[in-house]
Amino acid sequence: MWYEVTFHYLSEAINNIRLYKVRSPMLLYEDLYFESDIEYINFYEPIGDMITNFPDSIIQNISQINIHEIKIAKTDYKKLYESGDFSDINVYLDNKVLKLHRIILASVSKNLYKTMKDNHNGDIILDDVNPIVAEQLFKLIYGYPNKLNSIETLEIIFLAEFFNIEIEWKERIISLQLNDIRHNNKEKYYEAILLINKIYPYKIPDELTNVIKNEDLNILFK
Repeated sequence: MWYEVTFHYLSEAINNIRLYKVRSPMLLYEDLYFESDIEYINFYEPIGDMITNFPDSIIQNISQINIHEIKIAKTDYKKLYESGDFSDINVYLDNKVLKLHRIILASVSKNLYKTMKDNHNGDIILDDVNPIVAEQLFKLIYGYPNKLNSIETLEIIFLAEFFNIEIEWKERIISLQLNDIRHNNKEKYYEAILLINKIYPYKIPDELTNVIKNEDLNILFK
């Protein structure tokens, strides 16, 4: 289980925090800033003994989070997705058909906008992608939460890149998935690395080089 943990600590505790960072490869900073002689830091961490090593006096808040959450939709369109009312385009996924809406798809994807504009009466056929991942991506567009695991979440991000769909906090989400896979599903770790290579075929962002081991970067560019 993953949690968002907020620490506050006096300046004399900085060295302890630095030591903690070294022995906790799962540490992911969300925010770090300074205010007078008090420092605040938020990070995501799988709950466990590592957190309880700190005095209660510097733990400000611990709250459970869903590390797989992806935000695409600006508005909640779940009722339209469920009912299919006013649908004007079909999306074919393997043996399933989604009755969707051109204006909603066009609002989040320049590629889909161009495809639908060039072929106004045509449907979208996606027969060469994982139908579970594709369906979840479209559900995200309509405001549903992500229900898939870490490796599938990386597949969603790759598919979103293909369609040029913007994902908020993308690098942070990828970091969380990669750390979760390394922590809980090691046999999928190199598959995750290769997926990241597909998402970033030319250069890995600096935010991710901090969580990918140096030896694993060779896999990406061999």
